[in-house]
Amino acid sequence: MFHLILFLFFGAICVAGAVNLLVQSHPINSALSLIAVMASLAVEYLLLGAEFLNAVQIIVYAGAVMVLFIITIMLLNAGEEERSKAGRRYGEAPKLAPGALPMFKPAAKPISAEGVGKYAIKFTWNDDHDLGIYSWKLLRELCPCEECKAARAGTE
Repeated sequence: MFHLILFLFFGAICVAGAVNLLVQSHPINSALSLIAVMASLAVEYLLLGAEFLNAVQIIVYAGAVMVLFIITIMLLNAGEEERSKAGRRYGEAPKLAPGALPMFKPAAKPISAEGVGKYAIKFTWNDDHDLGIYSWKLLRELCPCEECKAARAGTE
């Protein structure tokens, strides 16, 4: 009777892990659910008296194959689909999470500008750096004024 209760218990864990494997949206969570399924199947084999299949299930499937799956998922960076496409705009400071301490400088603002030939402009910023040459084309793409918007619309 005790073996039947254990068999049903681990069978339920196996089915729950399989359902969880299918409904998870993140690949790492799915791989962890698959490990739970493999481990509960190993216990099922042990309860049925198949000790060799139990050892093979743990060593080969729950061990080696699942480690390979998880390493492959992590190397491929499979969590990338969860990132939002909104992001932040060019030059915008990163938004802080609630309760986080600010660990960055305030956004740099230009205090002077000088032309670089006929193709670009170089800014001096309020944080005392003067790195970067910005082409007129890039500045027109970033400019929110109506004249630049009209020029962009005319070239498209």
